[in-house]
Amino acid sequence: MRLLFINYEFPPLGGGGGNANAQIAREMARLGHQVVVLTSRFKGLPNKETRDGYLIVRIPTLRRYREKCRIFEMAVFMLSSIFYALKWVRRWRPDMSIAFFTIPGAPAAWALKRFYRIPYIVSLRGGDVPGFMPTQLWFYHRVTARLIRFLWKGAQSVVANSEGLKRLALNTGRGLDIEMIPNGVDSSFFSLTLPPHKVAPLWGQGGGEKPNPPAFRLMTAGRLTEQKGIDTLLQAFARMKPHLQKPVQLWIVGDGPMRSSLEDLTAYLGIRDDVFFLGWRDRETLKTFYSSVDLFVLPSNDEGMPNVVLEAMAMGLPVVATSVAGTRELICEGKNGYLVPPKNPEALAEILLQLIHREDLLKEMSRHSLALSQNYDWKTVAIEYLRLCETAA
Repeated sequence: MRLLFINYEFPPLGGGGGNANAQIAREMARLGHQVVVLTSRFKGLPNKETRDGYLIVRIPTLRRYREKCRIFEMAVFMLSSIFYALKWVRRWRPDMSIAFFTIPGAPAAWALKRFYRIPYIVSLRGGDVPGFMPTQLWFYHRVTARLIRFLWKGAQSVVANSEGLKRLALNTGRGLDIEMIPNGVDSSFFSLTLPPHKVAPLWGQGGGEKPNPPAFRLMTAGRLTEQKGIDTLLQAFARMKPHLQKPVQLWIVGDGPMRSSLEDLTAYLGIRDDVFFLGWRDRETLKTFYSSVDLFVLPSNDEGMPNVVLEAMAMGLPVVATSVAGTRELICEGKNGYLVPPKNPEALAEILLQLIHREDLLKEMSRHSLALSQNYDWKTVAIEYLRLCETAA
């Protein structure tokens, strides 16, 4: 089968949505399918590249940053992808197109259906669903809601990556049959192949001296945006500090528009010497960080299904996260971690304080994380998407 993915962000650009797309494309190629990914051009990256058995085609856009894409840059990708998808299909006609994110990817998929009768699937990732991050995205969703519903109605299938995101999508897509296919984790890569608690080099830390290995280490990872709730984590860390019975460090992996303000907040809260901003990292370095910490924290205000939680679980880490869509489906309360309300630094500080001083409980949670992560596999995810593709064939 010939499959065309349309996604405005793809590794090394972007975050979880691009990484999920890369994993699914790889597994489909391994299963013998021909796969092309249409994505954004970026300085330093080739216009065409073969990776893991599939072809990446990068088209002209105005994207300036690896870790984020602004609204007008998405609009440029939407127009560019329509033009290049229609052009590309003349030389290589796919059996199905799969748009990651309704906007900006699905309009190109719709155009292929309109002019060449090529069916398409829309893969919902979070921000493309009205009601997700309502405070930040309400105007964007209000303007695009009718277009989003129109694109969903024209799709062969609409897929959410968690039951929570599916329920949210049904508020806009009433009457539509929305599938749920969860994210996976590359357990062949994210596994305990490194010595436990290997101390990772902290290049570019945000403050303090080089970390002292005996310290208890907390880690979070993701784009430094309001969605990820890092400010809540910093406030919780400051609340914990007077009650700690041993040294504790917080590692923040990722980059984004809020980095400067978050660094200022650490200084204001008096925790700068214990918080390390490690920037955007490749998978190899990220794996080393996972193996070097004791507990993973995800304080997000909204999620689809976070890849970083699955990766942390596969690396045997207990997880404390906010009780939001997607994350709720990964955490078994008291087994592999705990859930707390979003935007609640008091509740987050309380549970972290308990766990930091309970080594026996953390070891038990580590075993549960490893066991639960085995239920999420990218090959299974790819097969589920192929099932939808074959239904349309």
